[in-house]
Amino acid sequence: MPIGFPIAPFDASLTERIEWLSTQVIGPAERLLDALDDANRPYFSDWPDEYRFPDRPDLDEARDPVKTIREYATALRDSLSSQRLQKIAHTSEMRYDIVTALLDILKEHFPDVRRTRGQYDRQLGRTVGVIPDYVRRAFFEITGSTEQLDAPIQQALVRPRKSEPKFG
Repeated sequence: MPIGFPIAPFDASLTERIEWLSTQVIGPAERLLDALDDANRPYFSDWPDEYRFPDRPDLDEARDPVKTIREYATALRDSLSSQRLQKIAHTSEMRYDIVTALLDILKEHFPDVRRTRGQYDRQLGRTVGVIPDYVRRAFFEITGSTEQLDAPIQQALVRPRKSEPKFG
């Protein structure tokens, strides 16, 4: 996914992805579908040897995959447009999802480890502790990013968990 992490193939905003889909996929697919329309079949004619090319494609059959790609790209573009209107930031959303998943994994496999956000260390200028250290290390392995993650860790720890026992 194009997102703002070092391991991502590239970072592209929702607007950039919407524009790319429109100009590089949807528009060309629509032009190709128009070109393959029955009304344009005479352009594919090679009279008098109409069938001298042995690998001549079935133009009706060739339209189906192009339609599928266009429909997928259009649905994706519309979804990205909706996300842009909602001001969804993929990098922030993914950061929170990864931190939340890491804490869920920890809880599943080590239920006795107390889930706290750690203590702030003034000399280091960051929060330290078992949970933040684990989350930062695992996050680095997943994303290649060396972020502090204090806010996402705190958000993930305070989210409602009906099935989790209260500590302290």
